[in-house]
Amino acid sequence: MKEQLNRENIEALSAYRFLRAKETLKEIPYLKQQGYYNTAVNRLYYACYYAAVALLIKSWYPCRCQTDDRIAFRRYRSYVT
Repeated sequence: MKEQLNRENIEALSAYRFLRAKETLKEIPYLKQQGYYNTAVNRLYYACYYAAVALLIKSWYPCRCQTDDRIAFRRYRSYVT
């Protein structure tokens, strides 16, 4: 049985995703220093992705995969622009 997310769980999940985004950003200087530019760009992409997902979760758009995330982000973007 799937558990419904309450406000407390949503806040915790959103905070976890923001933390993951920050941790991912911390990896980038080391990767650049070692000459792993493609990997650094990949980490930057995922840091942005994790932050965007955190915002979606906080706005009650829980997503299960990247396709769901893209669809939800497009819908959410139309509300804020």
